[in-house]
Amino acid sequence: MEVANSSATMYPGRLMSPNDVRAAVYNQRKVLPREYQQGWYLCGDVTDEFFDRLRNGERMTESLDYFTVKGGQLFAVFTLQIREQQARFLLPLASEKSTRFVEQVERTGVFMSLGKGGATDALLVEFKGGRLRLRELLQASKRCGSLPYDVDPVILRLASLSMMQLEAVPSTNRHHVVAEVCLTVILDS
Repeated sequence: MEVANSSATMYPGRLMSPNDVRAAVYNQRKVLPREYQQGWYLCGDVTDEFFDRLRNGERMTESLDYFTVKGGQLFAVFTLQIREQQARFLLPLASEKSTRFVEQVERTGVFMSLGKGGATDALLVEFKGGRLRLRELLQASKRCGSLPYDVDPVILRLASLSMMQLEAVPSTNRHHVVAEVCLTVILDS
């Protein structure tokens, strides 16, 4: 197993519905490939090195996890990993939009728009972390309290700090220990 110096960075992100994505592409007078037009998007930034590795075609592994905190607040964590680097996307499931996301995503798919550390370049990636986990996430959301509700900022901060810890999400690559984390916190309002 390879180990590198540990570090963590955090970026804000956003959740985009298929309609949001089509409108944004139309407004920019760009063309989005057909296979990318119907999915939901988690949009955020990754480190320059992660971006370059992904653009150069390095092997990426994925996982989807979720957890509940005080009062039954549910968070989903979508993880991409290249070697020792993980890009994590933390999504609080509290709004009407995030509820629609969970209800539709097993059918429509999840895509990620990954920016290069705040620059305008972006890569589109289909998240193929598993339909079974998406179904489990839907079931977990149905067990939570009534939606929508405001996410407690203290809970969001604690969840974010927790997800910045290297050991919070196990390595999805058996040959590499997680040594760098890039966290995107998705706020969909």
